[in-house]
Amino acid sequence: MLKAGMHAPDKNDRPKFAETMKGWPGFLKPKEASEFAKTLPGIHRKAVVERMDLAGMVKKGFPNVGITRAAITDPDVLKAPGNMMGHRIVEFHPNQGPAEEKAFKHLTYQEASPGKYLGDVPLVQRQYAMPDVMEQMTSRKDWAKPGLIVHPYSDQPSGRNTVRKMFEEQKQTQPVNQRMLDSIMTGMERQKDYGFKAGGAVQPTDAQKEAGNYRKEHISFQGLPISIETRRGQTRSGTGPGGHKWSVKLPYDYGYIKRTEGADGDHVDVCIGPDHQSDRVFVVDQHDHRSGKFDEHKVMLGYRTKSEAEHAYMGGFSDGKGRDRMKKVVEMPMGQFKHWLKHGNTTKPISRALSMTSLYSLGHDRDAG
Repeated sequence: MLKAGMHAPDKNDRPKFAETMKGWPGFLKPKEASEFAKTLPGIHRKAVVERMDLAGMVKKGFPNVGITRAAITDPDVLKAPGNMMGHRIVEFHPNQGPAEEKAFKHLTYQEASPGKYLGDVPLVQRQYAMPDVMEQMTSRKDWAKPGLIVHPYSDQPSGRNTVRKMFEEQKQTQPVNQRMLDSIMTGMERQKDYGFKAGGAVQPTDAQKEAGNYRKEHISFQGLPISIETRRGQTRSGTGPGGHKWSVKLPYDYGYIKRTEGADGDHVDVCIGPDHQSDRVFVVDQHDHRSGKFDEHKVMLGYRTKSEAEHAYMGGFSDGKGRDRMKKVVEMPMGQFKHWLKHGNTTKPISRALSMTSLYSLGHDRDAG
């Protein structure tokens, strides 16, 4: 249709449109089509988009223009800086059938994306979201001109454009691995240093907190699926007994471990420190500082010593009563902690549940890792 000039608004212009489009490579060659489209006058690009938007074309699978416009003007990404990517991570299966799991729906597509939903990540610069790809790109010399510095921050425009093209036109893929997750965390920290908004700064209302229906960030910490409610340095607030209002600037990332149940009926709470390589876990048996009754667990990850974990825990309370709440702190390796989450009673004090015998059995359980 395009090569015949059928997209011309006036039938008399079809021969001229056909002459312009004679080099059109077709939609099945997206890279070539993108390069060719850049050479077209605006009237042709507009006509092509309008032709794609017809009901017959949409039925064949082309995106609806209005829906596409809504997708690219999503409030979450509308004012994001350039060179950013993120949001949803899905594990695709090569032999996906109609009965397979549908991961999520997207405004741009008619059908839900197949695969297994893994989690959400915040908007982050491309080189942090895809560290393996970035390493491969910057290490290759066979396609780069001598002296060309290929990097998102290269002082050479062609070096920056090469990175952009490799990301946007080569359809790069990145394994979802620990390196990727750690790189995203690093990128978020550096974006804060430069004043970029990493997301999550807007505090939910009390009603949203109660219902849990506000947007969270999702990460993996050494294989633990965690939802982050409040980032380090942000203020967490709420209403305590008797209507007492409280707020505190957190010294750690705060959230919960998904698919768990704590003593308060919600998920097991977690506080994440700076050392994501530490395999030591410190579980605090938190008690009410007035009645002395067991309240819930607070799991301290990302710390190497018990004193570091205790200091961070006490810094999470604005009334200075953190030490009064911290009755017992149990230290264990990550493997034993995962075993306790899976097989132990997470609604009871962990100091009572774990005897020396149970600790020995945990250490020799082949599921503990």
